[in-house]
Amino acid sequence: MCPEFWVHITSLIVSLAYMALLSYFFIFSLNNTDDHSGLGMLLAFMLPHLFAFLLAVILNIICSFKNANSRILMIVTLIFYIISGVLGGIFLPFVYATVVIQVILLILAVIQYKKSNLK
Repeated sequence: MCPEFWVHITSLIVSLAYMALLSYFFIFSLNNTDDHSGLGMLLAFMLPHLFAFLLAVILNIICSFKNANSRILMIVTLIFYIISGVLGGIFLPFVYATVVIQVILLILAVIQYKKSNLK
């Protein structure tokens, strides 16, 4: 297995952990009656972030396959993670930490991909 594959898998695991944390946050807020009024508004504002994040995760899964591994696809995935981070970080500050990890891992994947193509 190539090194960028493991970077993509690690990035995917971080993405799934983030989605689980976000799901837990929304489920916990649904059970708390005091937060019902703001939850719908937060979800409405977070939809562009969630769509961008979902698209980045799907592209990350596609990048994980060896035959679909291209530098341009990695860069597009990186751009979607950055867009997702900017949109989500406005409302939930912990999104920045998740996106920084994703961006670092994808930059490492691009570097590994460039090194493996030079050989």
